[in-house]
Amino acid sequence: MLRKNDVAGAQNQMQWLRKNAEKNAFIETLDARIQVARNNPQAAAAQYDKGLSAYPAHRGLIYGYAEHFLAINQPDKAIKLVQDKQSLYPNDAYFYDILAKAYAVKNKNLLRFQAQGESYYRQNNLQKAIEQMELAAKAKDGNFYEQSIVEARLKELRRLEENEKIADKRLS
Repeated sequence: MLRKNDVAGAQNQMQWLRKNAEKNAFIETLDARIQVARNNPQAAAAQYDKGLSAYPAHRGLIYGYAEHFLAINQPDKAIKLVQDKQSLYPNDAYFYDILAKAYAVKNKNLLRFQAQGESYYRQNNLQKAIEQMELAAKAKDGNFYEQSIVEARLKELRRLEENEKIADKRLS
């Protein structure tokens, strides 16, 4: 119903689920998405908070809440949420995509390109990861610490690329 923009119908079904189904993270996520569709950001935030209190590691809730923060132009909250939860799923490319979007809103180019590069790396696209890290290294808005991290990571990615080329030559 929600996919067909029948928000009232989805809300009615949500009430039924609350009465008849066992509690689970999917219901909490759906309820928050209904609040977003109803254009009720405060209720959506409250629902995401409630859902994450009960299911702190549920990716659907984390993704939804971070996307909600971006939609209401609160990139700092999206960044904090993702960084707080990222250790649970260190290889989740979508967390890095969210960070890249949030840093773009804040006009933090080094961090945006770095996050996008990490996303590509986790999607097994080493060439795109290197391209993004090169852009991050050229960005002039990072501090010494951020710049050093990017340069070290770029060096590591280039080493991985070289190792792949060597391995490919051996196989041919």
